[in-house]
Amino acid sequence: MVGLRSEGDDALATWVPVRLIRGGRPVEGRDLVVRESGLRIWLDGRDLGRLQCSPLHLEEMVWGYVLSEGLVPGPGAVERVEVDAASGEARIWSRPGPRPAPQGASGGAVPPPGRLIEGPPPPGPRVSAGEVLKAMEALGRAAAVHRATGGTHCAGLARGPELLVVREDLSRWRAVDKVVGWWACGGGAGWAPGGGAGAPGAGGGSGARRAGAAAGAPGAGGPATPPAAAGVYLVASCRLSEAMVEKVARVGLGMVASRAAPTDRAVARAQELGLTLVGFARGGRLTVYAGPEGLLA
Repeated sequence: MVGLRSEGDDALATWVPVRLIRGGRPVEGRDLVVRESGLRIWLDGRDLGRLQCSPLHLEEMVWGYVLSEGLVPGPGAVERVEVDAASGEARIWSRPGPRPAPQGASGGAVPPPGRLIEGPPPPGPRVSAGEVLKAMEALGRAAAVHRATGGTHCAGLARGPELLVVREDLSRWRAVDKVVGWWACGGGAGWAPGGGAGAPGAGGGSGARRAGAAAGAPGAGGPATPPAAAGVYLVASCRLSEAMVEKVARVGLGMVASRAAPTDRAVARAQELGLTLVGFARGGRLTVYAGPEGLLA
């Protein structure tokens, strides 16, 4: 069994007693399984439902969820986020002003139908196939919990061949939410809506985050920087659906690459949006399903 590498990894998995069948004979033993948690999301007092997730990086997940599902128009529209892991609840307060209607929440609790994204995402970064493959290899090496349990999905943000952040979660949607939230909270000098670099809420505990305090933050007199404008793209281990393509496009990601396959509707939607969609990025090869101009020879 592959060992976990950090205290954070230990928070995502636990040992349970099992009965193993070896050579036709029962053997008592133990196995490592993923921890499952849940978080109920409230936006301005409205119950958005409960999200199943892994119990780490919860504040990042909340930020990423409300942004990538189009529940708020941008990081600057969020006044404050409070996460209480002990009670399993997160509360978001938005700034006064118009707010989008709920989206058809991919993997979440808000019922469809909802508003789709308006207009295309910014052009994705122009990277080489070799750089994408190196980033995907780094994603696989970083997925310690998946190697140990087989029970998580993995997502990351990359710039060229460099992996900037990796998050694992039992849900592919929540893994993507967490890397989006990392960027929104200032990771990699991203949107920085709350007051400086670094991702807050890295643990699963209680915390509060108020938006608009950082220099350059939305709502603080400075521009927001969508990931694509910073040369950043998404790498993932999961199947790519139409809802996933729309989810990443809403937050300004112009390219997504996965070691898994896309669906036909994901390909069609990526083509409509001008998003570069890459699948089967593994073993020294990849397939470009949409936006081939985003990939350098």
